[in-house]
This record gives sequence, structure tokens and C-alpha cells, in this order.
Amino acid sequence: MLKHQLIKISILTCYIFLFNTVMGQEFVRTQGSLVLDTNNTPILLKGVNLGGWLVQENWMCGITDSTDVNYGRDQITTLEDRFNDSQVEELINTWQENWITDDDFSFIQSHGFNFVRVPFGYRNLQDKYLNWKLDSTGNVNFEIFDEIVERAKNHNLYVLFDYHVWLNQDEQYSSISDQDTVINHTVQIWKEFATHFKDSKVVLGYDLLNEPTSSWNDYVMDMIYDSIRSIDANHMISIEWTNPDTSRWTNILYQGHFYNLYHNNLSLNMAAFESECAPIFDLHESLNVPFYVGETHCYTSDSTWVWSLNEYCQRNIHWSPWTYKTVNQWGWGLLNVDYNSAHVNLNTDDYLTIKSKWQDLSNPSNLYYLNNLIDIWSAATTCNTLEIPVVAQDDEFSFSFDIIESTLTVFDNLNFSIVNSIGQEVFHNNNLEKIDLNFLNPGIYYIVKRERNLGKFVKY
Repeated sequence: MLKHQLIKISILTCYIFLFNTVMGQEFVRTQGSLVLDTNNTPILLKGVNLGGWLVQENWMCGITDSTDVNYGRDQITTLEDRFNDSQVEELINTWQENWITDDDFSFIQSHGFNFVRVPFGYRNLQDKYLNWKLDSTGNVNFEIFDEIVERAKNHNLYVLFDYHVWLNQDEQYSSISDQDTVINHTVQIWKEFATHFKDSKVVLGYDLLNEPTSSWNDYVMDMIYDSIRSIDANHMISIEWTNPDTSRWTNILYQGHFYNLYHNNLSLNMAAFESECAPIFDLHESLNVPFYVGETHCYTSDSTWVWSLNEYCQRNIHWSPWTYKTVNQWGWGLLNVDYNSAHVNLNTDDYLTIKSKWQDLSNPSNLYYLNNLIDIWSAATTCNTLEIPVVAQDDEFSFSFDIIESTLTVFDNLNFSIVNSIGQEVFHNNNLEKIDLNFLNPGIYYIVKRERNLGKFVKY
């Protein structure tokens, strides 16, 4: 990694490419290493995970459940052991109505994201006896999924559905690889999904299995892929942690999850990225197929967030960090709920207590935003390497940026401003040739003179 990045540029006109607000006639699909949107235009997918919504997870949802000791995703079993069916249904509906609301979709769209990844499980579609939940017409009840798609459409967002919890996962995670009953059950779930959403252009695609254990020659992925393609030939399919195979799979968005940038030190994280992440990206690039970082987190290092998201941008890597919302998991969510207002003990709290606290999950007085993370993620959405980003105008302007010492050395046009990603002036320069930038928060910044963008740099 070079210590210095010397940048020689012309005065630039800055273009921010917005998500097209009119859905086109095509399905989102891959073409070589590109992803094309519904208007047949290359798009860089930049989204967020709506974790905890349809699949609760104890650690991030403010839930204590001493009986759910394996993966913390089986809250419904505890509720069913304590309450009657109508009460359980009411509690689950209360959670889902308040964990994510229409205001959240508006917030996500307004901050530049263009899709949401929505984890779900088989219990969203089936009861405890594995009977399909049916609507008033006798068809499988996709009401909550249809509401998600409609909200996304209203806010110019795509939706990627991710199968997060399969049958028997709480007892044996690897059941998806070696239990025929589980594999066949998963196939049936996806066949119903494909039947229901095969004509929807808001649906980005189907994320077959979240962080699956492997199977010989990927035969489980083959079975699910074939079952979907027998019904839906158009939607993109996302496959996690498998070697690209263009001979048997088409229209695939390959996916991986990266939680290895955990050091509170940019240099260490850069080294981990180069040794563990970059080779995977390079492999997919060499095979001319797209790659998507479906989950990632950089913990307490804002500088790593800025640097890694910029790397994804430069490499045309699609991304969606984990996650949008949590209960008091500082650093993990853009939006957080106060712990005391949201925490429940599913083993001891009574029905009314649980319902009351879950009704309050969207109460603005109980919410707080992680503004530094919002600024970083939102700034990263302005990157789109698939379009021509600059047009030469007139006088030459050049500078060098030292990414280790965080200094900016300017060679001409000394009278300019530094503006952050939301248009606020954070520094005005009159005649300094060398500027110490350590006072800036990590983020993307623009050099502006007389309302013209001269260039941009990333502060790590």
C-alpha cells in the first residue's frame, strides 16, 4: 500500500448519479461483471440490512431468552410455550409493525441507499406444524412481504430477500447441508417465493441461504437454483460463499460477508483487507462476474469504514452493512432503541409487558441515531464508478494527499473551501500550501471554489 497518493486532476464538474425514480421494463440482472437496473443501466448496489425485523436476534433486539441457547433466533418457540396462538400472533405482528416503519424506508432512501436486504425465515410463512399460513383466498400468505415490496417501491428502493433461518437451524446449523428433509423443505419455500414474486421488478433477487455450511459440489445450491429457475427465469439469484461457476448458473450475484476488519487501527485493517478480502474480489473480477458484500462491519474504527467503503466503490463491489437498527448495540446500527424502553425477558415478562414494549419500538423519544456512521455510509452512496465521473473545465488544479499523516498539499489555486458530503463548509483556505486535516472526521470531502467542485479526497 503506497503511503502517498499523488493526484493530478483538472477542475471537475461533480456528478452525483441518483437512483432512477421510474421503474423500467427490465428485471435487475447481471451482465458480465455489471449489474443492470430496470432501465438497462449499470448500477452499483448500496444498501442496508433490515436485520431483526422478520427474524429477531436476541443480541441486537433487546431480548433475553434463556431457553434459546444456540443461535438466538428461535424466540417464537418460547412465545408459543407460554402464550396461546392468538397472543403469539399479536406479539409478532406488534414487533413487525414497529421495528421498521414507513419512516425508516423514507430515511433509507433519503440518505442515498438504493436497496434493502431483508432476512426472513420459514416461520414467516408456516406455523409450528409446518402448515402454510394462508390468506383469505386460500393462497400462501405473503402479506408482510408484499407490504415490504410496496414500501420499497414507494421509496424508489429495491428489495433483496435473504433466507436467514431454515428448518432445524436452531438444533443443527449444518442441517441445510446434510438433512434431506431440511433441503427439500427449503426448496419448497423458495418455489412458493418464486411463484409469488416472479413478476415483481422491485424485487432485486433471491439470496438463497445466509452463511450456509457447504455441500458436496454445491448440490444444495443446485437444487434450490433449479427449483427457482423452473418458475422464475428472470430474477437475479445471490449465492453466498461458493466458487463462481458460470457453466451451470446464470444471472448470479456472488456474495460474501466480511467481519474481519475488527481492529481499532486502520493500518491493521488495511492489511487484513489486502490479504483476506482483495483476493476474493480479484477472483470474481477475473471471471467477469459481480461480487456483493452482503454483510460487513468495522466496529469502532470510523477510518476503516470510510476506507473500506471507498475500496468497494473503486472495485465495483456492491455492499450492504449490518445493520440498520438495533436495541442499544452502539456502533452496529444507524438507528438504535433505548435499552430500558425495549428490553424484554421472554421467560418471565407477561404478555402485556412484552406487547407494550414492542409497541414502543418506533417511539421517537426512545430512538437515537449514530450520526457519525450515518454520515460515512451516506457519503459512500454517492460513489458510482460505473458512470463517467468528471468533465474537464479550465484551469489546472493539483494536490497531494498523505493518507497516513492526513495532510493536504496544494500546488495552485490556494483560495478554496473544503466541504463535507452534505454540503457544509468545514474549512476555508486563503494561502496555506500545506493543511493538517486531522481536525476532520473520517469521510468524503470536496474542494470547492466559487461553487465549482475542484476535486475530492477521502479522510480516513
